[in-house]
Amino acid sequence: MTDVTTNVLDIGRLRTSCGACALGQLCLPAGIDGDELVKLDEVVQSRRPLERGRTLFQDGTPLHSLFVVRSGTFKTYTETESGELQVLGFHLPGEILGFDALSTDAHRCTAEALEYATVCEVPFDSLQAIAQRVPGFNRQLLRVASREMVRDHEHL
Repeated sequence: MTDVTTNVLDIGRLRTSCGACALGQLCLPAGIDGDELVKLDEVVQSRRPLERGRTLFQDGTPLHSLFVVRSGTFKTYTETESGELQVLGFHLPGEILGFDALSTDAHRCTAEALEYATVCEVPFDSLQAIAQRVPGFNRQLLRVASREMVRDHEHL
């Protein structure tokens, strides 16, 4: 008798894996192979969906993770000294949220879902492990961070 279970795909895992994600071209290093994808999937955590109006992180909270928007839209904002909200940006699928906290270890803005949204969470403590396991990850992360800085500069 033949063991057919060896060819069975875990559909649930496939739906949430980095390799199966339609946004992979935006956040994955070019040329990443199957073994590297498995290593990356071990670190990247799927996160439960956020309903409209829910916050991903708030101004002043400690940095724990970076987040890749999988679906939906987010706005980032801060509160001015006079108590008004100042919108800093809008974030679409494929964009990474949380770079604001890299220099101070605390978020300098709030990220709020504008509609039903999902994100992938990359624990900050795991970034170094990912970089060691997946060649090209540091370069891709710098590219994405640079893209964010250019975008922010264009909004000045």
